[in-house]
Amino acid sequence: MNYFVCQEWSNTKGNHAGMVHLCMLIKEYYSFENKVIVIPVNKFLSYRGISRLINIYIFLVAIYLFFKTKKGDRIFLVEYFIKGRSQKIIANILRYRKVRLIGFAHLVPYILDQQFTARSLQKWMLSVDSIITLGSSLTRYFLDKGCSSQKIKTLFHYVDIDYYNNNNKREPKQRLSVLCMGSIARDYSMLRSIIEQCPEVDFHLCLGLNKKEPYFHSLHNVKIYHYLSEDALKCLMSESSVSLNVMRDTVGSNVITTSMAMGMVMIVSDVGSIRDYCNNQNAIFCTDINQFVDAITYLDKNRSILTSMGYSSFSLSSKMDVNSFYSKIQTV
Repeated sequence: MNYFVCQEWSNTKGNHAGMVHLCMLIKEYYSFENKVIVIPVNKFLSYRGISRLINIYIFLVAIYLFFKTKKGDRIFLVEYFIKGRSQKIIANILRYRKVRLIGFAHLVPYILDQQFTARSLQKWMLSVDSIITLGSSLTRYFLDKGCSSQKIKTLFHYVDIDYYNNNNKREPKQRLSVLCMGSIARDYSMLRSIIEQCPEVDFHLCLGLNKKEPYFHSLHNVKIYHYLSEDALKCLMSESSVSLNVMRDTVGSNVITTSMAMGMVMIVSDVGSIRDYCNNQNAIFCTDINQFVDAITYLDKNRSILTSMGYSSFSLSSKMDVNSFYSKIQTV
């Protein structure tokens, strides 16, 4: 039996994205061999209150698993390398049972460095039997920190292609529409400079709870969204031709995989694990402001190339579905 322990987050709750949805789809498709335990989050508590309450909840989950599991079972700790919501509690309690403990890692390296010292990271690595990463750059990070290559497996961030899919992206008739999503490790200063130099293009910025709106106040070709329902966001994605991702780092993310499934051309910072997901058929890789501006201008002037690259994005995303992900974790 497989047990998936996952953390619910308010920004993906009820959506067709995020790790809870992945685990629920696995349970739905392969119900006889998988169980899912969801750790809830209460957004009305203080951060410290959340941490304490969730850690108590995780402790109770650990006790449940201690008595419920049997030899040969596998426990997937889907949000393992996150302090404050410490699934290491489960690893500590179950590590001497004859079960297999697998920890997921999907934060970018610089955030892990903020949360862990080298010594504490070693302890977390030693408490599980295997580590799954969602990108090769993160795998290299753990190898550099002393993790055995036999202990770590590189997978990919899934996408629910039953919900996110657009194989018939049409060539835009008028102004090019560019969509910017995501908040982790984004470079908003560079993004502003790019938008400023592309006045003939319309930009849609999904900022969520980020307080970055003042960066863009003086720009007239920008529309800002602070919150959208998932259906509304999907509609905006279907109406946009380009997914612009100005990033300091990345491993694997909902933004990348869902954009690809929606047939969007990827203009991306050439950082982290981005080339695990994109290639030259569906993406333009950039390292500075001029390259981003040139990429947007090139696609604006070459609409047939824009359309063909969008189709390549959709085609690549089909290899990142839940069934493919599940088949990969069978070898961990």
